[in-house]
Amino acid sequence: MKHTILLLLCALFLTSTVLIGLAKEGTAEEFSGQNYLPFTVGGSPDRLPSLVVRPNHTSFLDHDGELWITGEVLNETEEYIQLSHIQVEVLDYFGNKVDIIDQYISYEIPPHEKGCFVFYDYVLPPNYGGYQFANITYIGGIREAPILSVSDLEARIERSYFIVNGVVQNNDTQRVRDMEIIGTFYNSSGNVVGCITSYEIDADFLDPGQATRFFVPWSFDAESITHYRVQSMGRLP
Repeated sequence: MKHTILLLLCALFLTSTVLIGLAKEGTAEEFSGQNYLPFTVGGSPDRLPSLVVRPNHTSFLDHDGELWITGEVLNETEEYIQLSHIQVEVLDYFGNKVDIIDQYISYEIPPHEKGCFVFYDYVLPPNYGGYQFANITYIGGIREAPILSVSDLEARIERSYFIVNGVVQNNDTQRVRDMEIIGTFYNSSGNVVGCITSYEIDADFLDPGQATRFFVPWSFDAESITHYRVQSMGRLP
């Protein structure tokens, strides 16, 4: 009996070691102007649909030497994800966890759509060695989303800002409130270098058929941005 228990404990230890080893895999790549640090995304081929971090996230240090991490998540479910919570583990030179930082995505992500996130103003520990993604949790549900369209997009660089202007229109049969415009910015490699939720919209609500202008600014490494994605969100009464 004792030998059986010992064998089971050894097997459990080896299995745990393999899983922990997989969870800490990552690579470091250098791109012009920014340092793309080690990362890990959990999951297995047979897992259920969920909210997952895409591998095109990036990190950089701002003018004060503080860490920013920008990236995307993908909603693989059939639900509207209404609130997302992402955790990042901060590692030292030896790959040991020294801190955990949290960020929330407060806007909704429709089924099979992407949404961007940004961690910002994190003061690095003196022995900083990288980061990896940890837990991702979310609240999902089914709801009727408004029919909005975005048009007349224009982009420019102005005073180190990358700015997108455009028009959002309510194509629904009901009034739309609480509108948000989300901008995701990419470099030539398809990596996310910026993410912002903008409330710079020229109207508090839109009645059916109405349209209004908006602008979305991003202030870091504007010269590296080669393309962008704009999403419009809102609520029906």
